[in-house]
Parts: sequence; structure tokens; C-alpha cells
Amino acid sequence: MSYIDLIVEQRIAAAMARGDFDDLPGAGKPLDLDPREPGWWAEQFVRRERSRLLRDEVEQDLAGRRAAFWRAGTLDELRELVTDANRTLTKANVRLVAEDRFALVDLRETIERWRQVGRA
Repeated sequence: MSYIDLIVEQRIAAAMARGDFDDLPGAGKPLDLDPREPGWWAEQFVRRERSRLLRDEVEQDLAGRRAAFWRAGTLDELRELVTDANRTLTKANVRLVAEDRFALVDLRETIERWRQVGRA
């Protein structure tokens, strides 16, 4: 037992001796610490796994789309490619869990980099 655990135990024992825990609401009843439905863990597990599989698919698609950005012949074509990629990411993000969601492609930054590689 650590020093902190010992102090906590001593303070709890002192509070009990003083009666600080007497007549609390719900005394003698079980605590409702987990109001989740049965099977919640399995549902969350399946949701996370599906999200990761979808993320992998979208990452592969996005890699091809990003490569197409640099092959765009005109600025209008580049804008359309980025807009289409962002539509795809937005649709995917709705189905992904929060930690798997994608940031949208920054159009201004992409145009700036496209111009730097010799496009006008």
C-alpha cells in the first residue's frame, strides 16, 4: 500500500468514525455505476472495428486523390478535385468514430503547393 493510499484510508476511517457517511441518500442500496445496456461493450467494439476498416479504405482512396491533385492541368480542375475529395471525407466522417475522422483537405494550402511545383 502506498503512502497516498494509507492517507486516503485513514481519512475515510476518520470520516466514518465522525459519522460523515451516516444517513446519505441511497444508504444501503447498490450504486448504479454503469447504466449501460447489456452488450454495450460488444457494440462499441464492432463500431470501432468498422470505423477502422472504413478509415483504411478512405485513406487508400484519398492517397489516389491526392496524387491526382498534382496532375491537375488547371486551377479549376484542382479546385474540383479537392472539393470532391472533401465531399468524400465529409461522408466518411459521419460514419467514423471521433478518433478516426479525417481533417478536410485545405484548398488554399493545396493550391499554394500546386503552384510551387511549377503550375500556374
